[in-house]
Amino acid sequence: MASKPFKRSGLQPLGYLSSHDRDPPAERHLRIAILTHQRRSHFQRTANADLFIATLFRYREQGKFKLHGFAVMHDHVHVPIAPAIDQSTARFIQLITLDEL
Repeated sequence: MASKPFKRSGLQPLGYLSSHDRDPPAERHLRIAILTHQRRSHFQRTANADLFIATLFRYREQGKFKLHGFAVMHDHVHVPIAPAIDQSTARFIQLITLDEL
């Protein structure tokens, strides 16, 4: 299944770092950085930042991941998480970035 390209004004994952690449899924801890398209100041508008934060909290409450914290900057976000056992890293990034668009 081909992945959908990000919209021009959307978010794109910069990358992620795992605490240990060999950890079993239940013990994965990821530090994810997500950039806005062309480093635009998308989150400078409070409404956009609030929408992103609400999206994080909604999926956290649904048990999709454990949220260890987050930092929302004007053109990127940092999200340290532990995905649920049945969630891949790619699926987590899709949830929070494509929902936001």
